[in-house]
Amino acid sequence: LLMRIPDVGPRTVADLGAGAGNVTKLIKERWPSAAVTGVEGSAEMVAAGRKAAPDVEWSHEDLGHWRPGKQYDVVYSNAA
Repeated sequence: LLMRIPDVGPRTVADLGAGAGNVTKLIKERWPSAAVTGVEGSAEMVAAGRKAAPDVEWSHEDLGHWRPGKQYDVVYSNAA
């Protein structure tokens, strides 16, 4: 799914339902200069994501109530 997104050179990317950061890490690898934010509802998954992808900003939020505080060039979600 990630590779189907055109390479638009995003500066900001949000990964909704980021889980433990498996895909979030790939997002950061694909666009290393982008500021990537992983948004996840589980505190345990956020903790795991911080370990797996420390160069990503992590946000522990319920996606049903998520309201971005800034604009993102790409909003990605695999299964949320």
